Amino acid sequence: MQAWKLAKLKQYYQTQLYEAAGDDKKINKRQIAKLYGISAQNLNNYIKRKNWNDLTEFVYVPLDIKPGIKKNEPLNGSKSKLTGEMLEQLFEYARRTEDDGKPTFTNQEIAEKLGISVSTFYKYHQENIHFYKTLRSARRLGQVEDAMLKSATGYKYVESKVEDIVVGKTGEKTGEIKSTKIIKEVTPDVRAQKYLMSNIVPEEYTENKKVEQKITISEDIDVSQLTDEQLEKLMKDIENGDKE
Repeated sequence: MQAWKLAKLKQYYQTQLYEAAGDDKKINKRQIAKLYGISAQNLNNYIKRKNWNDLTEFVYVPLDIKPGIKKNEPLNGSKSKLTGEMLEQLFEYARRTEDDGKPTFTNQEIAEKLGISVSTFYKYHQENIHFYKTLRSARRLGQVEDAMLKSATGYKYVESKVEDIVVGKTGEKTGEIKSTKIIKEVTPDVRAQKYLMSNIVPEEYTENKKVEQKITISEDIDVSQLTDEQLEKLMKDIENGDKE
């Protein structure tokens, strides 16, 4: 499927999902697939592979707005429970992230913590610009804070390298390839440490205090040369190091 058509399909599906309060069982997927000229199985494959059921970054654009209804006007004349205090709670829950950088709480879990239903959560997200901006800003801030913390403490990652296998001195390619996994280490950034310290404990850290940067020299490790036992021990050491 062409990229532009796939993007339209994604927007249409997520809009239907949004209006169904996140319950995909209420969506007629077969009808959507038929509308875009694909099978229901292909649609399900797109949904699972591209994680279209995650509405975290979704921006709602109503497919059909009834005349006379304003975007920020409460529906059904019901009294809104949305308060400034709820927005503050929303911000704190939405900004939290796990060690892997993923949000700690899903939208559904945040709704439960705020004491509202999932449908009410998405209703506020649609109708109230303050709710929408608070959620979006908190999610983005959480990503930045996670990246800043990793930069300050240092981290390790695995890099894959693929090379052609050549014959002796001639350098002729054999048609085979060799895949090597290298564990890379990014050392802590003293500037990020300085920024975090001045913001987290400003009373203990000032510009006048010296910051000593511990410089560590590490070599790349070719894990393809390790035995299973050595590899298992190395991965445990990395995990333990990340926890310290």
